[in-house]
Amino acid sequence: MSALLSLPPELLDDLLSHVPSPADLLSLSLTCHALYTATADHLPWRRICVYEYDTPLFSLLSSTRRLASQLRRIAVNETGHPTASHSPMDDFSPSLSGPAHKLSAYRPVLPATRDPRANTGGVEPLLPQVARNCAQLEEVRLNVYDLRPWKGFFQALKEEGGRTLGRVEIVEEPGPWGWALGDAEEVLELLGGHEHFAWASATIVQGALLSPGKGPSNLLPASELVRLITTLLTDRCPTLSSLSLYVFSTLNPIPSALPTFSARFPALRSLSLGHVRSTELIGTFLDAHPLLERVSIQCAGHAEVTISPSSLPLVREFDVVWINSPGLYTQVLAPLPNGDLRPLEVLSITAGAFREEGSVDGLCGYLRAHKGIKGIRWEDTSMQLSERLGAIGAASPGVRTLSILAFYLDRRLPEIAAALHHFPNLEQILIGRGRLEVEHCADLQVACPTLVRIGPWERCEAGGVDEKGRQGLAWRKRGRRDWAIVNGP
Repeated sequence: MSALLSLPPELLDDLLSHVPSPADLLSLSLTCHALYTATADHLPWRRICVYEYDTPLFSLLSSTRRLASQLRRIAVNETGHPTASHSPMDDFSPSLSGPAHKLSAYRPVLPATRDPRANTGGVEPLLPQVARNCAQLEEVRLNVYDLRPWKGFFQALKEEGGRTLGRVEIVEEPGPWGWALGDAEEVLELLGGHEHFAWASATIVQGALLSPGKGPSNLLPASELVRLITTLLTDRCPTLSSLSLYVFSTLNPIPSALPTFSARFPALRSLSLGHVRSTELIGTFLDAHPLLERVSIQCAGHAEVTISPSSLPLVREFDVVWINSPGLYTQVLAPLPNGDLRPLEVLSITAGAFREEGSVDGLCGYLRAHKGIKGIRWEDTSMQLSERLGAIGAASPGVRTLSILAFYLDRRLPEIAAALHHFPNLEQILIGRGRLEVEHCADLQVACPTLVRIGPWERCEAGGVDEKGRQGLAWRKRGRRDWAIVNGP
């Protein structure tokens, strides 16, 4: 220990950064004050990622209160790398604001079997004591196959003097079994007091439509789940500032979010709702929440959505898609009654709202006044309106990130390339659907020379010629060392 502490601070920092196990870092930080200080500022000793089947680590947290009491954040089955995620949101709403916040890396642990439930059998009885020992826990993020083992965890938190978590994220991990509505309801009844809440699930289609002790429900399971979550948030989360709710089901109709749009959250600043049925109440909800800075709603249907002239004065990211009329987009770009512009930085546009010739002109007129917009998301599932994208690019020259959500993207490259001529400062294109190969990068880069990233490909220095003797710009997949020259002679 004395030899370790005698190292120069820079060397000690580098040495500690190569310790692979978060649990080992936690243990080192508790051995002496000097190491506690050395790890505090730059190492993830307060936060860890862990597999849901990592019985040794959960056993350590359940048996060592001093160790567990240092934890502030724990993520289960979430990767430590910003490019990898199992969240359903990523397939439908690619982020324009940079990679999501991630915690530290995983312990290198392999599952005992291919059966997720069998692998977690040894962890479930440990979770209540883990919750009791993690006295300073502030954030829990679950990406799990099975929700049932975590009932005991949240029950223990509730019994510990009503201790609450500032942030809770619960995401269903794709697997052979689905979640049942009854299990979700039991977990939700144990929660409360959160400022940040996120839920994403895709298989709440099982179980009877009965709430224990509350009588039958006339809602289908997915819609009933939305209602249960809304009830939790309105009754027990008065300071809620961030809500993300994605409920998918291939067996149910698109779920109704009427309970959510009828609710009021006075402190709400960020809203993400995925795959919900459109309703005129969306506009009323947005009008009633003036603190909103980020709005992301995927609403299917034909309901007309409008907002008042003074709505959303603080909005920076406006991501409302699958809307069939242009009114909402021009309203959010129009000046406020006092003449000020909303501080927009990211804007999503549904191409289908601008099918009529000349309909995009009004939108572009408002766009020219918004110099702060750096990201555009273009949602065009018909792939018939790519020429409209060029007009939008010409009206917003400050855009650096373009996210494209479109089917058969590789078949529409000429139209997309023509539109890119109008984006003078574009640096990256994010792909929400479709697939681009490295050969496609050349065509798009010729149309827009400022591009440095296209989908999974990033521009790099080739450092010579490839195996065919070609010279030119090279592209490689992010995280890989191999590259290919695609625009050489």
